[in-house]
Amino acid sequence: MAERVSHAFAVLPGTWPTPPASNTAQLATRPTPPASETGHYFEKWKKLARDLGKQVEYEKKSLVLERMSMTVLEQKPLLLSVPLREEPKGVLRVGKSRVLLELVIHAHQRGAAPQDIVRMYDTLDLGDVYAVIAYYLAHPAEIDEYLRKCDEQAEAIRRQIESSQPPRPNLKQELLARAKERGLNL
Repeated sequence: MAERVSHAFAVLPGTWPTPPASNTAQLATRPTPPASETGHYFEKWKKLARDLGKQVEYEKKSLVLERMSMTVLEQKPLLLSVPLREEPKGVLRVGKSRVLLELVIHAHQRGAAPQDIVRMYDTLDLGDVYAVIAYYLAHPAEIDEYLRKCDEQAEAIRRQIESSQPPRPNLKQELLARAKERGLNL
């Protein structure tokens, strides 16, 4: 700290730097400033010392605060658990709800805000939605792989159902005719 103070005094333009006190021969040969300038420089040095004292106090306080905040952070882990559970095996659900992870992620990918997703699926907790989206943003490859597997399984089930049904080329017309018979206008 003494080096900072000495250095700060030497930086002032037009001041007379103080040589080290250990070298008394230099003190005797040093030119003395005119009497009119001595008081002015003394006041500058005094003000600078006062300002440096304030700066040192500020640095001490901020160091203490930094140590205190580090202590607090060290005591509390900054880990959040991802509110996902597997129910049944291979199906991820969000929080304590039965809402599927893929529904939340697809809604997010379509641009829905977390608040909008909670409005769509009212059993969800807003914090859970934020945590799941944060996890998705931090680990997109893992979630995209899960979504790809879900899509493959859905496609396989669709093909299985279609293969077990007899072909009905006019199904749409039959359904519209039944709706019309019941008085529905579709």
